[in-house]
Amino acid sequence: MKQWLNSRISISWQLAWLAIGIITGTVLCLKINSNTFSGPQWLITSIALFFMVLVRRVRAMVMLAIIAGLMIGLWRGSIAQQELEQYKPYYKQTVTLSGHVVQD
Repeated sequence: MKQWLNSRISISWQLAWLAIGIITGTVLCLKINSNTFSGPQWLITSIALFFMVLVRRVRAMVMLAIIAGLMIGLWRGSIAQQELEQYKPYYKQTVTLSGHVVQD
Protein backbone atom coordinates (compact mmCIF):
# COMPACT_ATOMS: atom_id res chain seq x y z
CA MET A 1 0.00 0.00 0.00
CA LYS A 2 2.80 2.41 0.88
CA GLN A 3 4.47 1.73 -2.46
CA TRP A 4 1.19 2.47 -4.26
CA LEU A 5 0.75 5.80 -2.42
CA ASN A 6 4.32 6.86 -3.19
CA SER A 7 4.17 6.06 -6.91
CA ARG A 8 4.43 9.09 -9.18
CA ILE A 9 1.49 10.40 -11.16
CA SER A 10 1.32 12.72 -14.14
CA ILE A 11 0.83 16.44 -13.69
CA SER A 12 -2.29 16.23 -15.86
CA TRP A 13 -3.94 14.01 -13.22
CA GLN A 14 -3.04 16.52 -10.54
CA LEU A 15 -4.61 19.31 -12.58
CA ALA A 16 -7.70 17.15 -13.13
CA TRP A 17 -8.12 16.63 -9.38
CA LEU A 18 -7.59 20.36 -8.82
CA ALA A 19 -10.30 21.13 -11.40
CA ILE A 20 -12.70 18.69 -9.73
CA GLY A 21 -12.05 20.45 -6.43
CA ILE A 22 -12.63 23.89 -7.97
CA ILE A 23 -15.94 22.84 -9.48
CA THR A 24 -17.07 21.17 -6.25
CA GLY A 25 -16.03 24.21 -4.19
CA THR A 26 -17.94 26.55 -6.46
CA VAL A 27 -21.08 24.45 -6.12
CA LEU A 28 -20.63 24.15 -2.34
CA CYS A 29 -20.44 27.94 -2.09
CA LEU A 30 -24.20 28.07 -2.64
CA LYS A 31 -24.72 26.27 0.69
CA ILE A 32 -22.08 28.09 2.76
CA ASN A 33 -22.08 31.67 4.08
CA SER A 34 -20.69 33.82 1.26
CA ASN A 35 -18.55 36.03 3.51
CA THR A 36 -16.54 33.19 5.02
CA PHE A 37 -14.21 32.41 2.12
CA SER A 38 -14.00 35.77 0.36
CA GLY A 39 -10.64 36.86 1.76
CA PRO A 40 -7.44 36.63 -0.27
CA GLN A 41 -5.81 34.43 2.39
CA TRP A 42 -7.88 31.48 1.11
CA LEU A 43 -6.50 31.91 -2.39
CA ILE A 44 -2.91 32.29 -1.17
CA THR A 45 -3.20 29.22 1.06
CA SER A 46 -4.70 27.11 -1.71
CA ILE A 47 -1.99 28.12 -4.17
CA ALA A 48 0.66 27.23 -1.60
CA LEU A 49 -0.99 23.83 -1.07
CA PHE A 50 -1.06 23.15 -4.78
CA PHE A 51 2.61 24.07 -5.16
CA MET A 52 3.35 21.48 -2.49
CA VAL A 53 1.43 18.96 -4.60
CA LEU A 54 3.39 19.93 -7.71
CA VAL A 55 6.73 19.54 -5.97
CA ARG A 56 5.98 16.02 -4.79
CA ARG A 57 3.93 14.36 -7.52
CA VAL A 58 2.77 11.18 -5.82
CA ARG A 59 -0.67 9.65 -5.36
CA ALA A 60 -0.68 10.52 -1.68
CA MET A 61 -0.87 14.22 -2.62
CA VAL A 62 -4.13 13.85 -4.55
CA MET A 63 -6.14 14.77 -1.46
CA LEU A 64 -4.16 18.01 -1.07
CA ALA A 65 -4.89 18.83 -4.71
CA ILE A 66 -8.61 18.34 -4.09
CA ILE A 67 -8.48 20.47 -0.92
CA ALA A 68 -6.62 23.23 -2.77
CA GLY A 69 -9.24 23.10 -5.52
CA LEU A 70 -12.07 23.25 -2.99
CA MET A 71 -10.51 26.31 -1.40
CA ILE A 72 -10.10 28.06 -4.77
CA GLY A 73 -13.69 27.21 -5.73
CA LEU A 74 -15.08 28.42 -2.42
CA TRP A 75 -13.05 31.62 -2.69
CA ARG A 76 -14.25 32.38 -6.22
CA GLY A 77 -17.83 31.36 -5.49
CA SER A 78 -17.92 33.57 -2.40
CA ILE A 79 -16.85 36.57 -4.44
CA ALA A 80 -19.51 35.82 -7.06
CA GLN A 81 -22.17 35.47 -4.36
CA GLN A 82 -21.19 38.83 -2.88
CA GLU A 83 -21.52 40.45 -6.30
CA LEU A 84 -25.05 39.05 -6.64
CA GLU A 85 -26.14 40.48 -3.27
CA GLN A 86 -26.87 43.86 -4.88
CA TYR A 87 -29.73 42.28 -6.83
CA LYS A 88 -31.49 40.85 -3.77
CA PRO A 89 -33.98 43.76 -3.49
CA TYR A 90 -35.21 42.90 -7.00
CA TYR A 91 -36.05 39.26 -6.24
CA LYS A 92 -39.76 38.48 -6.71
CA GLN A 93 -40.37 41.98 -8.11
CA THR A 94 -41.94 42.94 -11.42
CA VAL A 95 -39.63 45.21 -13.39
CA THR A 96 -40.64 47.04 -16.57
CA LEU A 97 -38.02 48.15 -19.05
CA SER A 98 -38.63 50.54 -21.93
CA GLY A 99 -36.44 51.87 -24.68
CA HIS A 100 -36.08 52.68 -28.36
CA VAL A 101 -34.68 50.29 -30.94
CA VAL A 102 -31.93 52.13 -32.83
CA GLN A 103 -31.02 49.44 -35.32
CA ASP A 104 -32.49 46.08 -36.18
